[in-house]
Amino acid sequence: MDTRLSNSIYFACRKCRKMLFHSDALVHHTQMDSYSESCKSGELFTESLDWTSAVTREIEGKLNCPRCNAKVGSYNWCGEPCTCGRWVTPAFHFSRKNLDELRTPVVTGAEACSFSPPVSSGNAAAAAAVQSTDGTSTLAS
Repeated sequence: MDTRLSNSIYFACRKCRKMLFHSDALVHHTQMDSYSESCKSGELFTESLDWTSAVTREIEGKLNCPRCNAKVGSYNWCGEPCTCGRWVTPAFHFSRKNLDELRTPVVTGAEACSFSPPVSSGNAAAAAAVQSTDGTSTLAS
């Protein structure tokens, strides 16, 4: 089972809420100027992500949400400077203004598919199905 702790941070597209990456993918770099806090506020750099591999065939370009195609960031395999002055290579750059920060756990794998919706009262045939002792399904009268 691949679940994250409840205090984990996920980043999603602000427009459609598609989950884009987990905080584990963030690239942390030391600041050249100890007084600069700008890279902590609005700039996020990540490792190359699974969903970005199909769109990063060029040296540089835009990163669009795989669901709604909204611009969520940019990339440059040669690198680019952070606002703190540090050079980040390769640069998969996201701006917080294009993302939502989510602090809820995401369940993947078998548990994600184990949801059984309740039978509605309008579906009489499904509600009438009864499991017999030999394992066959019969309809109750």
